[in-house]
Amino acid sequence: MNTNLIAQNMVCGVDLDNDGYTDGVNETTSCLITKTNNFFCPINSTSCITKPVSSLSEEECNSNNGNWNSTYCSFSDGRSSVYKSPIEGGICEYVNGNYLVAQNKCVDLDTELPVDDFNVSGDMLIDDGARDGEGNCIDEIMLFTGRGQSCKKEGVDSAWQNCCKFDGDVSTVNVGSYQQTKLKIDAIAGLYNISEAAYGAYTASIAAGATSAAAAGAAGAAAGNVVLVAFDPTTLAVAVTIYLVSEWIANACSEEDLNTAAAKAANHCIEVGSYCSKRYSIIGCVQRKRSFCCYNGKMQRIFQEQGRPQLKSFNGFGTAKNPDCRGFTPEEFQAIDFSKIDLTEYYGDLAHSTDSEVNESMKSKTESYYESIQ
Repeated sequence: MNTNLIAQNMVCGVDLDNDGYTDGVNETTSCLITKTNNFFCPINSTSCITKPVSSLSEEECNSNNGNWNSTYCSFSDGRSSVYKSPIEGGICEYVNGNYLVAQNKCVDLDTELPVDDFNVSGDMLIDDGARDGEGNCIDEIMLFTGRGQSCKKEGVDSAWQNCCKFDGDVSTVNVGSYQQTKLKIDAIAGLYNISEAAYGAYTASIAAGATSAAAAGAAGAAAGNVVLVAFDPTTLAVAVTIYLVSEWIANACSEEDLNTAAAKAANHCIEVGSYCSKRYSIIGCVQRKRSFCCYNGKMQRIFQEQGRPQLKSFNGFGTAKNPDCRGFTPEEFQAIDFSKIDLTEYYGDLAHSTDSEVNESMKSKTESYYESIQ
């Protein structure tokens, strides 16, 4: 029996750093298959004690399936020693050339479902108020409303990558022309959906010996008619797509992570806290997320951040699992003392990167990526 086999769907976890979670690197791992076809957790496993056969008592001889001959023990296979667990109730298993005893249980992910797989609701920006016959809003109006967003911290679901990190070159553009920023972020989010297929076609073409230009054409065809024309290695569209593939899909980060990280990088978000998004009853918490209230621009975020403390109707931004990102009512907005709002951060962004600088940055990233896979 090959004791190096890994049971992919059998996992175990241990809180090694005593922070109450098992989502750190090396705190969760796949179980191994032992010589006797049992599942073995390698984390914190302990070496078994070696005992010569000549020193075994009758009880130890019998428990190891030996033959007790009045005063001594023997084994039909002629072994000269046995292995004893240093842990009461532990079982010695032959794993990777050693006799070890596991201290932690394995969990079958095919049958053991998470007991807490929670996602932050992001529906606060939905315009769902009552309207009159002409389409005018007759319901409560909210100013500078945001929405709850989240992104995965290092953990099992993110392949231990930080999905909350985003390269600011793509998204931190002058908040004075926020529509440009939003268009870029929207384009990134849309391209994420087709980038995996494009990447597959691109790498397959490169592997078959195609040139970069031909491979990019194949990627464009795979991505569909929406981006077929734009899929040129010199354009922002392909640059963003290839960048997303290399930085996000490879790191097990979702589109939700991408949107949150991009908004956070643009300084549109206020962090509310972190929470456990996936937990197993035996292993514990294997994935955490950071939650935010994100707004349509930096100025909106500043007003929320500095305006709420002036109003008795607000108590912070809610909890990590349930962020309160609602906007101001007209009455609340009028009650804010705007002389106490510091807009220095907003004005400081007026010296912003031009579109050509953003395009050049993305082109450089694309060329570097092409070079790394050829």
